[in-house]
Amino acid sequence: MVGSEVRTLAACNTVLRDRKGCLHAANTDVAGFMHPLQRRRSHLTGLGATVIGAGGAARAILYGLLSAGVRVLILNRSVDRAETLAAEFAHLGEVCSAPLSEESSHLVARHNDVIVQSTSVGMHPDTTADPMSFYRFVGDELVYEIIYAPAETQMLKRAKAAGCTTIPGIEMFEAQARHVQQSLGEAAT
Repeated sequence: MVGSEVRTLAACNTVLRDRKGCLHAANTDVAGFMHPLQRRRSHLTGLGATVIGAGGAARAILYGLLSAGVRVLILNRSVDRAETLAAEFAHLGEVCSAPLSEESSHLVARHNDVIVQSTSVGMHPDTTADPMSFYRFVGDELVYEIIYAPAETQMLKRAKAAGCTTIPGIEMFEAQARHVQQSLGEAAT
């Protein structure tokens, strides 16, 4: 059996077998991403978010944010990929795209309640990189980094220094593990 998120995201990262021997395809990315975010911001409807990246992780993040009523801006080095992703998910809510560059700063300013970094920029071994070095945090943003190595990237350090609420990538992975454990318990019954 294939869940609706697997169909929408066209990605499965977990397969569970129930007691009857039926296999269930699931994707833990959305639940893993949303849980830490909702612990910090229980009311998301109407907020503006910037998602950096247009890859597989961004798809799950976009689905979760739009399903929660968040307006989303996708920034990507390849604007074509960002535009394609925005068009694909437009039926879920308000989503637009722009280049990952300083020229998009005015758009980020309108989508800065939540800023999510979903690329590998800043990940080990290139830990000094910052995909949004052009952006100056004001301190009101919630900045969510899905990279787990290092535990705190340059972007997260800058956000924290500005007084932003931050979520490190390890929290997403821990939430995914809890989601799998819960799903295993449900599949066993």
